[in-house]
Amino acid sequence: MATHASADVVFNLNQTATAFSPLPASFGTVTLAQNGSDVDVSVALTGGFKFVTTGGPHNLFTFNSNDPTFAVTNINLAGVTAGAGGTNPAFGNYTEGFVCAGCANGAPGSLFGPLTFKVTGTTLANFVPNSDGYIFSADLLQVESGKTGAVAAIANAVPEASTWGMMIIGFGMIGYGMRMRRRTAVLVA
Repeated sequence: MATHASADVVFNLNQTATAFSPLPASFGTVTLAQNGSDVDVSVALTGGFKFVTTGGPHNLFTFNSNDPTFAVTNINLAGVTAGAGGTNPAFGNYTEGFVCAGCANGAPGSLFGPLTFKVTGTTLANFVPNSDGYIFSADLLQVESGKTGAVAAIANAVPEASTWGMMIIGFGMIGYGMRMRRRTAVLVA
């Protein structure tokens, strides 16, 4: 993936309607990075999970956008293509769905990630929740148990580490300012 100047936006794939066992805190992450007029996307799965297509209509990966002019390019996984419209029944319909030519219903042809691609001619702001509140979903296979099912990311992004650092510094400065104000008020009185 290309180098980028803006901060990454990371979403956790942490919603599921499947009884995976053991149940991880997160099934993986979707990282978006603005790169000029394009967005670089990386979908990294938690160890022990693979992308799969379980049929009946599930997509290997889906995302939702309010930009009708974007294009998906540079997909790194062989046999995976993107097209208009996608679904993962537990999490609704999406504007873009990825399919896998070599994936059969269930585990045959399942793929280890990461899945990376570029969305051209769009911005981070164009990745929006679908009508059910989800931005991304994936169809996964848990290798250990053999279970398959859909997972999704809700609209709450996880801030990058540097963002957390800036927030902590800001809160510290506010606290220091309040403490100094209180000390000044006591000295004047």
